[in-house]
Amino acid sequence: MKLSVVKRFLCGIFFPFLGMISPSSLLGVPTTVSVPDIFPVCPISYVTGTMLATDGSLWVIGENASIYRLDAGSRENDSWLDLRYFKNFPNTSDFRCIVQDKQGRIWVGTDHSGVAVFNGEEWKTYTQETVLLGDRVYALAVSPLSGEIAIASSGGVSIYNPKDESWKDLTRADGLVSDQVSSLCFDKKGMLWVAYHCGGVSYSSSQNRYLKWKTIQSKWYWDEKQNIRQPETPSGEGLPSNLCNVIMEGHNGSILLATCGGLAWTSKTGNWQYMRGTDYNFKNEGVFGAKISRNKKRVVKNDYFLKEDYVSALQSTEKGIFVGFRSYGAILLDHKTHSVIKDYGKDKRNSLSSQFVTTIVAYPNGTVLAGTYGKGLVMLERGKKEWTFDKHEIDQCPPFPKEPSVLSVENLTALGENKLHSDKRDVFFWKEDWNTKGDWCERYGRDYAL
Repeated sequence: MKLSVVKRFLCGIFFPFLGMISPSSLLGVPTTVSVPDIFPVCPISYVTGTMLATDGSLWVIGENASIYRLDAGSRENDSWLDLRYFKNFPNTSDFRCIVQDKQGRIWVGTDHSGVAVFNGEEWKTYTQETVLLGDRVYALAVSPLSGEIAIASSGGVSIYNPKDESWKDLTRADGLVSDQVSSLCFDKKGMLWVAYHCGGVSYSSSQNRYLKWKTIQSKWYWDEKQNIRQPETPSGEGLPSNLCNVIMEGHNGSILLATCGGLAWTSKTGNWQYMRGTDYNFKNEGVFGAKISRNKKRVVKNDYFLKEDYVSALQSTEKGIFVGFRSYGAILLDHKTHSVIKDYGKDKRNSLSSQFVTTIVAYPNGTVLAGTYGKGLVMLERGKKEWTFDKHEIDQCPPFPKEPSVLSVENLTALGENKLHSDKRDVFFWKEDWNTKGDWCERYGRDYAL
């Protein structure tokens, strides 16, 4: 990486936030950029997250890799900018999630080093020792109304409010079903939705300070003998599974939920409905002691089945809902009927080189890319050659979020004088080890305590 390339990326030139493209840009001027028919080869093979920034640049993160940025319209393979060349880059090579806040800063969740924030000039990392509840970050979300940033970590959910620079912690003590949240999102009304690793879905609002939660869960058993832990039918009401992977708001305002047992969504009445994959019947037949119907006639049309139960990625667009799977690529569903419009595993023009889809990113012009586990980025849809957005000019890099002030030794002594002079002392959890060493299911970790 040439030093000149790094320098021209700093604030005031190629500042990647708030829609800025060049120093000569004027405030709010509509700008048209081209989207290439063939994107430069992604430098990351095992992609875990993608993001389209407000300036049209594409950001990609992954495992055993760095963080890369591709400027809008770039076509050459050497156009990817490696963000590790900037000061204070996080001490890890495994990243889990990425978002851009309303101040233009980039937030990246890591595997065991907290969350790293980039302001266009340098990085700053926030960990369990400073503001977070856990060092392994699963998901990030930004409120479209308040600008709050929700951080789902191995110890619970932390919420940063940029208006008053405050941090709020949410755990089971505050109404969560579990401290381990696999995904979260804010809807258009500012409601926070959390999807648990193993616990269904909960939602709350900032109006009640996120202290009142409503939870939706699947049945833990679907038969009287408690043998079947999944629905016996390919579609129905409720959630198909409590093991959640991705949650997001759809274009029509419904909440979409990707689980290990199929796809679920909220209807106009607010009730949940689900659909499962073609492997649902095989799973039912493998349950010991269960009375499974041997009727081979399907109760729904063939185009109403998912490719498999395990849904690993979601993206809602005007064209439909893009659904990615762990083993069978991706499909496109109709917003209203949820029937399959297109199967990308069978499309020769857009065939997936890797069938494990981890993330899906959509451009406003209709171009859709899938991040895969092993083969980088794959184009699912080619949109229009150009798209237009408003670009803005700013004068300086936004400041980093402030950390909560630390109490002095005197204040700590006065606050816990009784405990400090007693023989009985509480355990203080210091940090975690989330090097899973092969367990990609992310269902365990190790705490270190003092």
